[in-house]
Amino acid sequence: MLYIIQQSVLLTYGPDARRVAAPFYYRIQLPWFGYSGYNLFVIAAAIVLLVVVWFILSRTRIGLVMRAAQFDAETAQPSAFQSTRSIRWCLPPVQCWRRSARFSSCRSGRRIT
Repeated sequence: MLYIIQQSVLLTYGPDARRVAAPFYYRIQLPWFGYSGYNLFVIAAAIVLLVVVWFILSRTRIGLVMRAAQFDAETAQPSAFQSTRSIRWCLPPVQCWRRSARFSSCRSGRRIT
C-alpha cells in the first residue's frame, strides 16, 4: 500500500526536489558564523517533543500501562486499559517482532501448528 502511495505521489509531483521557503527568516549572527533562526526553532521543537513523549511514557499512568503491556500483556490485562489495542496502535514493529515466533502472521493472530 505504501508503495502505491509513493508511486502515485511521484507521478503527480515528479521526481524533482523543489525548494520551499521557510515560514520565517531570522539570522542569528555570531562573530565566527551565522545560523538560521528557523533551523534553531526546528531543533528546539524536536527537543520539546522528545521531552513530552519521555514524560508521558515515564511519568504518567498511561505510560506505565503501555510499558507493562509491552513487557507482558497478560499481566497488564487486569487494568481497565485495553493493552493489546494500545500496543498495536503505538508499537506495531515491536509487537510483530515479539509475535513472530508464536504466530504465522502478526495481523492474523492464528497459532502455528
